[in-house]
Amino acid sequence: MAQWIVGITTTIMTNRINPLPTLTKSVFDLNETWMGDREHYDNQKVNGLTFPRVIRSSEFTQELGIEGCDPLALPVAALLYQQANNHWPWKLAHGRELYLIPAGDIVAVVFATELLSQLRNRGIDLDRVSQVRARQDGKTLDKTSNTKYAAQIIAEHIQGWLPLRSTDPESQHEIAQLRRQLAELRQRLGDEPSDISTPPRIG
Repeated sequence: MAQWIVGITTTIMTNRINPLPTLTKSVFDLNETWMGDREHYDNQKVNGLTFPRVIRSSEFTQELGIEGCDPLALPVAALLYQQANNHWPWKLAHGRELYLIPAGDIVAVVFATELLSQLRNRGIDLDRVSQVRARQDGKTLDKTSNTKYAAQIIAEHIQGWLPLRSTDPESQHEIAQLRRQLAELRQRLGDEPSDISTPPRIG
C-alpha cells in the first residue's frame, strides 16, 4: 500500500464556543484501490458516497466549525462533546488507549456514553461479565465473541421493553404457553430462573 503524506496547512476554523488547534501534518496509508482526483481521495461511491478531500458544508459541519477541513486531518477533539474541553484527549496525550465509536445519530451516542459511564462507575468489567454469561449459556467463545454475545443479549432485553403488537386472544394464549414450556425446559437443564431470557416476540 503506497504511503501518502498528507501535508496539512489548514487551520481548523474557530468554533463559536471553542477554538480548535492547528494541525501540522499526518501520515496515512491510503487504500490502493481508491481512485483519486483533485476533489476526492476516492471518487468511487461506497454506500452511495464518494470521499471528498475537504468536508462539505452542512448545518452539522458549520456548527462544529469543520466545514472545508481535510477529513483525514481532523483533530480527535473536533468531534467530541465540548471539543477541546473534553477530557478524553488528555488520556490520549499521555499515550493511553482511546477508541471512538462512530454513530450517525446523537441519541445513540448519548445512550452508549451513558451506559458505559454507568458500567464504569459500578466497577463492572465487561470482559469478565461477558465471559461469565457465555459460560453460563454453555458457550466457549473467544474474548471478542463473548462481548458480542453479551451485547446481543442486552439488545434482546431492551427489545422486550417494546409493547406487543395487538394480537388475538388465542395467539396470546399460545405465547404464554410457549413461555412456560421454555422456562420449564431451562429449569430442567439446570439454569437458574434469573438466567431465563425472554423469548422472541410473536405477532
